[in-house]
Order: sequence, then structure tokens, then C-alpha cells
Amino acid sequence: MENEVSIALEIFKSYTLSQKEVHYINNKFKKIHLQKGDMLLTPDANITHQFYTYSGCLRSFFFKNQEKNTPCNLL
Repeated sequence: MENEVSIALEIFKSYTLSQKEVHYINNKFKKIHLQKGDMLLTPDANITHQFYTYSGCLRSFFFKNQEKNTPCNLL
């Protein structure tokens, strides 16, 4: 739990959060891991969630007027 609290506080570091708010945020977050080449979103996906990048980066681009998101290669 301590590690999760640190993640929520790092993502929202520009805000002052109470312990109750941090606990609420942690209960709503679902941590996912993507590997190089994995797709976070597909062109026809119905988006119902927000995503935050804690470590690494994502690449977003348009192909035939549709936005695609892929992780970028970190060196």
C-alpha cells in the first residue's frame, strides 16, 4: 500500500491531497504494464477511462484520420 500511495502522490504532485483522497484514488486506479509494440488503444475502441503514464512514454500518431497510441522505445 505504501508504494501505491507514493505513485498517486507522484502523479498528482501539483495538488495537496489528504490521505482519504489518496486512498480513494488508489482504489480507482488499475495498474497496467505495456511492452514495446503493445497497443494501449485501438482505432475503434470506445474510450471510457483515463490513462496516466507513471514510467516510460507513449507515442501517439494519426493514420487515415484515426489516432493510434503505441509505446515508444526507451534507450
